[in-house]
Amino acid sequence: PTQEQINAIFGTGNAILLTSGGSVLLDENGEYIIILQKSVKLDKPVVIPSGAAVHLELAGNDLIGKEEEPALIVSGGPVLISDSLGNGGIIGGKGTSGGALGGNGAPGIVASGDAIIMIEEDTVVKGGTGVNNGNGGSGIQADLTTNGSLVINGLISGGDGSANASEGGISGNGGS
Repeated sequence: PTQEQINAIFGTGNAILLTSGGSVLLDENGEYIIILQKSVKLDKPVVIPSGAAVHLELAGNDLIGKEEEPALIVSGGPVLISDSLGNGGIIGGKGTSGGALGGNGAPGIVASGDAIIMIEEDTVVKGGTGVNNGNGGSGIQADLTTNGSLVINGLISGGDGSANASEGGISGNGGS
């Protein structure tokens, strides 16, 4: 990726792609390193497709999904999510009014297919808040193949439900 592509996804000045001398730097696992510079409320989910290898460093900031949408959709990887400063997180979008049935919060991360996600210590993934009697979203919604996996050393939690109803930290099936 280029810094221009990072700006298009996160907004100008909100995240940087680590480079040195005009070359993109990779971490020890061969992953592109993207560092959030400030908390970002997204216009649409960040999508990490199959074949992409990404290290997302939150640096104490939040990555927040648009209302009723996840912050991150992963179908490939590996994706490493870290927060070296603490206090940051990946948070699903809150529900909207949703009418009589309520508005459910979105998951923080949707993982599908062969997604491989590693969440480091001091990193939080949380579902969005439900409104108008809606449920809170799950922290991670997973529908993985046998090649997909989640390695979690951080905190995964469901979002707050407006009627004390909340999804679990992880929902879904498959994978390891």
